[in-house]
Amino acid sequence: CKSVTEEDLIFDREYYPYGTKNGRIYFRGVRSSHMFYKPGEGDSSEGRTGSWLIESYKDKDIRMILPPKDSKKYPFGRFKWKIGSGISICQQTPGQLMSLTMSSCPAETFTCNSGECIPLANKCNSKIDCADESD
Repeated sequence: CKSVTEEDLIFDREYYPYGTKNGRIYFRGVRSSHMFYKPGEGDSSEGRTGSWLIESYKDKDIRMILPPKDSKKYPFGRFKWKIGSGISICQQTPGQLMSLTMSSCPAETFTCNSGECIPLANKCNSKIDCADESD
């Protein structure tokens, strides 16, 4: 995928908590998008049936969708997000899956697939440091 300037980005690279929406934490992007949980039919705190969405502020059809099976918790870690109908990204078309990593890890750390943070020096050090063995 070609590199783009910050002004050309459809979705933000950084999000911060900004209250709640639909009973879950709501994340605002720093420029052009937001991330929130959209409840599904019969959704409750005991049984989540909805999906996390990353959505453009400019056009609600431009979105990425985390499937319900991965949306039961918060979207931290590495997941396959579905490209919404309003956009193609990096030559991938609507409906295809794209791997995205959402991380709360600080700089100089590696985000395991599970969202766990380990020191960057521990990645690929011939020793398993991530509980999910993704390092």
